[in-house]
Amino acid sequence: MLDALSTSSNREDIVPKPQILKDLLAALEPRCMATGFSDLVLTWDSRIHNQTALFELMDGQPSAGPFPSPEGLGKLIAAFRSGM
Repeated sequence: MLDALSTSSNREDIVPKPQILKDLLAALEPRCMATGFSDLVLTWDSRIHNQTALFELMDGQPSAGPFPSPEGLGKLIAAFRSGM
């Protein structure tokens, strides 16, 4: 199944046929279910949304949250480059 995809991997204009994608998803779904992958994704999604919700002010504008501002990100990069 993946051989059909790998032979065309060097061409960007080729899109796999829907049946190949359906077969691939059908093969992956039981494995994802058995490992609890869906639960893990939903847990992290919930954590991220709950964390960002904590950082909203009363007027709906976000305050300092889990992600730095562009200026703050620049300062972090400069700090790591300097070796802190």
